[in-house]
Amino acid sequence: MKKLILLACLFVTPLYAALFEDTDARKKLQEMQLKETELESRIVNLEAVIKSGSLNDMLNQIELIKQDVSKLRGDMETLRHLNATVEQRQKDLYQDLDSRLRKMEEKSAATNSVPSNKVAEVPPVPEVKLPTDQEVFDQANQLLDGMKYKEAFQAFTDFIKQFPNSALLPDAKYGLANTQFSLKNYKASVGTYQKLLDQHPDFIKNPEVLLGLANAQIQLALIPEAKKSLKDLIKKYPKSDVIQNAQKRLKVLESIKPISLEVKFLNVTQLKIFEIFYSLQGESSRVGLPTIFIRLSGCPMRCHYCDTAYAFQGGSMMTIDEIIKTIKKYDTPYVTVTGGEPLAQKEVLSLLKVLADQNYEVSLE
Repeated sequence: MKKLILLACLFVTPLYAALFEDTDARKKLQEMQLKETELESRIVNLEAVIKSGSLNDMLNQIELIKQDVSKLRGDMETLRHLNATVEQRQKDLYQDLDSRLRKMEEKSAATNSVPSNKVAEVPPVPEVKLPTDQEVFDQANQLLDGMKYKEAFQAFTDFIKQFPNSALLPDAKYGLANTQFSLKNYKASVGTYQKLLDQHPDFIKNPEVLLGLANAQIQLALIPEAKKSLKDLIKKYPKSDVIQNAQKRLKVLESIKPISLEVKFLNVTQLKIFEIFYSLQGESSRVGLPTIFIRLSGCPMRCHYCDTAYAFQGGSMMTIDEIIKTIKKYDTPYVTVTGGEPLAQKEVLSLLKVLADQNYEVSLE
């Protein structure tokens, strides 16, 4: 029995060892199969990448990056060289400048150490040539001719103060009066014209002065005074170049009849009105003030510088009463009667009188 058991043990032992060796082999085989499958998958992926060209693109990009890096290294080396050159140049310039300054300081010290009895020369002061009265007058006259009236007014005023004994003084006063008239400061121009006549009775341009005085008086509705000025001109200077103009003006003024202020008269007397409007005054001493403008139609003068030729014709007839009712709607005391030539209509003085009596501040252009 013991022999049988011993034989059984001997037989079973090799079978058990063989069984365990076969299991390890299987595990290793499975691991190798998995590795093989993984390798095949990786190979497939690599083949796909190669076929798609992505790898080549990456290689090309890497090559370009390498080239850029190489170029940057070269540029950096160039900049280092330039920087070193600039530093050396600055050093050389500093040493040269320092050397020059030292030489200048030594030379200056040597010069100051030597006494000198020579007096320093004072450069001559250049002589300032003041403009003559003729030059100043010509400048003022050019401003007047160029219609720069404000500048001309100041220039003539300065001339009168600067050259009170000049032979051109009457001409300067005449220019000043004309400038005041152009600025529509008629009251001031009347005073300047009158002073010129009183102070310089022999002035060669007195005929023009009298005509200018009459025109300014007309603008202020001083009709009797304007008539007297025109009559004096015609009487004293019958051969003057302005005599015909003066005669025409006087004829218009003489044709104006005395004014009647009866209500019936206001309803009957008519003027040809081109327009009535409300605006800001752009000229004269009332610049910027709200003003009623009454523009009359027609003008027989035909001045070459006229800026309202459109009012030579057209318009409609209105009685003085209608005109007053029209302007009553505007809240301002300032009225400007203009044209055309407002004095060409005889009835304009009646309108001026009525406006003044109703406490309007009236100007005539």
